[in-house]
Amino acid sequence: MSSHLPSVFSEYTINYRSSIRESIAKINSNGGHTLFVLDNSNVVIGSLTDGDLRRSLLTGSTLDDHCIDAAFSEFHRFSTITEANFYSEINSIHTAVPFLHHDGTLSSIIYKDHALLSTSIPVFILAGGRGKRLRPLTSETPKPLLPN
Repeated sequence: MSSHLPSVFSEYTINYRSSIRESIAKINSNGGHTLFVLDNSNVVIGSLTDGDLRRSLLTGSTLDDHCIDAAFSEFHRFSTITEANFYSEINSIHTAVPFLHHDGTLSSIIYKDHALLSTSIPVFILAGGRGKRLRPLTSETPKPLLPN
């Protein structure tokens, strides 16, 4: 049984039976970002860059061969990471790293340029001005954190 792949990942993933030609087209259309190669159950089984594709073609692959033949299977991946070591880890990767669920399916993708694709990371945005209208209440506490 295959798990459903969230659409946010569709332009950054490819099925392992897709051709090298399809992989090149997909990397071209997604701005040159790394692709993650998925099996039929949407488990990540490799990573694929334009460099991987070029090297494969130079060693005799054809545009009609399967992309898995050019993919890198020993790619860097995370299942959990703490905030304390996040930036040292992200700086150690070449282009992109996937966060995987325990079953090997995608949770998030982080790119070297710090772009993040995710379906499950909660976000809290704290925004506001100086809080002058609510002084003295905002002298010690930011306006968004004041009780209702």
